[in-house]
Amino acid sequence: MKPSRWNVPDMETPNNRDLLRRIRFLKSRYPSWGYRKIWFHFKFVAFLNVNQKRILHLMKRIRK
Repeated sequence: MKPSRWNVPDMETPNNRDLLRRIRFLKSRYPSWGYRKIWFHFKFVAFLNVNQKRILHLMKRIRK
C-alpha cells in the first residue's frame, strides 16, 4: 500500500483544537457559511494565516 500523498492535519494538536472551536462557533452563528467564507473570516477579519485546505479538511472531519 502506498503512503498517502497528503499530510492530513491531526485533530489533536492544540492549534487544530483552537481552530475547530472557532469553526464550530462560526458554523453555529452562520450555518450557511462554507469553508471559503470561514477561511476568509480567519484571513481578513481575525488575521489568522490559515490555509484553505486545512480549513476544508478540519470541516470534513467535523461532519464525520
